[in-house]
Amino acid sequence: MKILATIGPISQKLESIKKINNYTNLFRLNGSHNSLLWHRKISRLIKSINVNNKILFDIPGIKPRTNNINNITIKNGDLVLFYFKKNFISKKKFIEVPLTNPIPNIKSTVKNFSISDGLYSFKIISIKKNILVGKSYQDFLLKPKKGVNIPNSYYDNK
Repeated sequence: MKILATIGPISQKLESIKKINNYTNLFRLNGSHNSLLWHRKISRLIKSINVNNKILFDIPGIKPRTNNINNITIKNGDLVLFYFKKNFISKKKFIEVPLTNPIPNIKSTVKNFSISDGLYSFKIISIKKNILVGKSYQDFLLKPKKGVNIPNSYYDNK
C-alpha cells in the first residue's frame, strides 16, 4: 500500500515534510490553491529531502470558484445568487457571490450542489445562463476562492 500525502499551508514546513517522508515518497500539490511560485518552492523542498520523491501536481480545472474578496456569512435558508459577469436588478433579497468562470451546463435532474470541496450544500432554486440560485442547507462562513461543485455538469467546447 502506498500513501499519497497532500502538502499545503499546514504541512509545508521542512520538519513536517521530513516526517511525512518517513511514511511515503508520494506527494501531491493542489494547483487550485496558492501560487506557482509557492508550488515551485515546495517542490524543490520535497526533492531536497529525497531526489527520488514523486510529486503529483493537480492541475486546476475550469470549474467556477467564488470570486469574493472578503468572507461572506451565509445562514441556513439564505438564497445565494452565484453569477459570472452579470449585472442584477432584482426585488428578491439574495446574497450575491461572483464567480471566476462561467457556470457549466447542468442536467435538469441535478437538485443540489456544493462549495468548498463539498463542505457546504445548496438546493438548486433556479439556473439561467451564468446565474445559479441556491438555498443554503446550513450556516457557514464562505471564504474567498472556493470551488463550486455541481454534479453531472459539463462544459461545452468553447
